[in-house]
Order: sequence, then structure tokens, then C-alpha cells
Amino acid sequence: MRSVLSIAPTGEPQVELQSDDHPFGLGWMPDGALIVVAMDTQTLLRRAPGEAAVICFADLSQNSPGVAGHLNDLVIDRNGNIYVGLDPDFTTHGFRSEFGSIIHIDTKGHACVAASGLHFPNGMVVTGDSTRLIVAETGAPRLTAFDIGRSGTLAQRSVWGLADAPSAPAVR
Repeated sequence: MRSVLSIAPTGEPQVELQSDDHPFGLGWMPDGALIVVAMDTQTLLRRAPGEAAVICFADLSQNSPGVAGHLNDLVIDRNGNIYVGLDPDFTTHGFRSEFGSIIHIDTKGHACVAASGLHFPNGMVVTGDSTRLIVAETGAPRLTAFDIGRSGTLAQRSVWGLADAPSAPAVR
């Protein structure tokens, strides 16, 4: 059993969620519900505030655009739109491949591919006004920005910044 922990104001660890799956990215909905990526089953788990029950909020296993991969980080905007990175299978596509995607999940748990052609999307932020999503493309290396539409769609892709770093090592 794997756990997601928080630290109480007293400094004591508290178990927020337990699962047999590998928990990865996490965030909080506007209502305070905890959302956690379950990597193995490619689902999002949800635990409402004050409740012990953990439910499957969204099944993302059908949203891989024809490429085997792994769910990664997530970010949630102030409207409750969830964005999850889908990274390609390194053994097949390599670290610097363009097969990464961002999946958008709305407040009802409906999912669709919002952006594709990304080089290992790993680490995302949403601006304070929830109008832009910025994602780190680790395999590029660059930061890419998208405008967030009213329904949570991503549009107007642009390079937000370039990293001045050596090429990433090959993954074996």
C-alpha cells in the first residue's frame, strides 16, 4: 500500500490517501478535494474533504494518443479544470520524442487530449488569473505556454522560455 501524506501544523504526518497504485502528481480542487494521479491504472483518484473514501474521478487510459506512456504531473486551475501530463514510453520513443500530451479533465471527470507533440511534459503551472498554462518540456528543454479557454481548452501555443542547459542524457 502506498500513501500520500501531509504534515499537520503540529509537525505530525497525516495519511491523506492510500492506494495500491503509484501516486504521482497531486492537487486540490476549488472545493478542497484532493486529486492524485494513479500511474499504473492511468486514473485520477479523488478524496473529498473530511471523507475517508477514495473514488476514481477519471479514467485516462483511453486518452493516450496511440502511444504507450505514463501519467505524470498535474495542475488544477481555480475553475477546477485539471491538466495532466502524459509522457511517452522512453524505451520505444526516447527521452526527446514529441509524443507527450496534456490531457484536460473537466469538473465532471470528462477527459480529452488538450495538447500533443510535447517533449516530455513534466511540471505545469497555471497563472493566478487562470488564463495561461505553462508546461516544462524537459526533453526540449523549453517552457511552453497555452491560453486557457472558457471551457478549459488550450490554444495559442507559444514558447514562453528556453533553457540554457546541455542536452539531456539518453535514457537506457
